Amino acid sequence: MVDNIDICRLPIIVLVFDFGEKSEQEIELPAYANSLIGKLKNIQHLKFSNDQKMLKLPKSSQIFEMGEYTQLEQECILNYYLYRLLQRCKRTKEENRKKQIVVIEEAHNYVPSVKNALSKEIIVRLAREGRKYGISLCFITQRPRFFDQTALSQSGNKIIFSLPNPDDVKHIVEDMPFYKPELTMTIQSQRTGECVVAGDAYNDILEVVVDFSDMRESLGTDK
Repeated sequence: MVDNIDICRLPIIVLVFDFGEKSEQEIELPAYANSLIGKLKNIQHLKFSNDQKMLKLPKSSQIFEMGEYTQLEQECILNYYLYRLLQRCKRTKEENRKKQIVVIEEAHNYVPSVKNALSKEIIVRLAREGRKYGISLCFITQRPRFFDQTALSQSGNKIIFSLPNPDDVKHIVEDMPFYKPELTMTIQSQRTGECVVAGDAYNDILEVVVDFSDMRESLGTDK
């Protein structure tokens, strides 16, 4: 089980300015610096609820609901959490390690293809090295063309539901084993519950229909 994070123990970031002959009070910081300092102060007070609501999840599971925080705060939290997880797994002897799986929803926001993010480096690192320390990543995104190609290429298995946008389809199927040209049309025209499954665990591309009614019942939700 991954320990709950004490956000108050986040590393302290020290900004050092050279004021020359002027005192700190005489210096007017640019707007972006004041904004950054304000965001860093807010992160010190972040808290997570242990309330799992109606979801029937294993006791070893931990959900971080970060919707109320800014994108920068979310990136800081994820970066800190994954770094701590990696360090702990590294320190644990291999025979005592427990398998860890980290599910990242809206993953294109945390490991984007077209820009940087505070969480990007650690996620790409875990995608490359995490398995040898017992850490697996599961990425969920509806915008794969905005998802980092390196992290995507390290994803051994893919479950692809309907993607109407051809650019999204092209981005995600380019490096798929057993790729067939007609697969693009199949992915674009899939109905609710239909998906394509492909990757290292399979000898061919599978077309699958998922019955969500059983999943809703097990999660205790109508959604």
